[in-house]
Amino acid sequence: MGYDFTFSRAVVFLPFFVVGATHGQVILRTAGRIAVQWKIAGVVALAGAWLYLYYRDTRPGWLYGSFSFERLDTQDPQGVLFRIGLLFIASAAIFVFLSLMPDKDGMPAMLGRRSLAIYLMHGFVVLAITPYLPLILDQTNSIVAFVAAVLLTVLTVALFALPVFDQLIRWFSQFIVRQISKPLVLAYQRLWEPRN
Repeated sequence: MGYDFTFSRAVVFLPFFVVGATHGQVILRTAGRIAVQWKIAGVVALAGAWLYLYYRDTRPGWLYGSFSFERLDTQDPQGVLFRIGLLFIASAAIFVFLSLMPDKDGMPAMLGRRSLAIYLMHGFVVLAITPYLPLILDQTNSIVAFVAAVLLTVLTVALFALPVFDQLIRWFSQFIVRQISKPLVLAYQRLWEPRN
């Protein structure tokens, strides 16, 4: 299999959801064909990357991807390199995670089908609980705080994976598209459709 410049360029320059929409099937097929030893190597490498970021005491603001380098208290060249590194780690983590997913229909497949609602809504939970997580850490230890974060993650995913959230977001997005496209359809009809 040769080097595909178009695919690699898309992965680097497009937002992840566009890459998923345009190249998702290729990525899923490729991830599913990875040999077991490479999956294990990927998990070990990502654990090492996570430990590096943890012991480096990486500020959570870096993970949002929207903070300026000034706000993150770093110089532009260092910030660009570190952000590229984080994007690479995140991309590798997604690929390794996909390689570990079973082929059959089940809970992971259901969560994947409803991931739009999870993706769009989880930020509200994160913003709501962020002020309280340091309190948990101050009152207990890092292991308890980690367990609390994992439990909150599981609860958040379970909540927003409910069909009602997926249906609500899809209905709302279709409503918005209809409202935006209505003037365009009327303009098209006035300009292009033959008059009697």
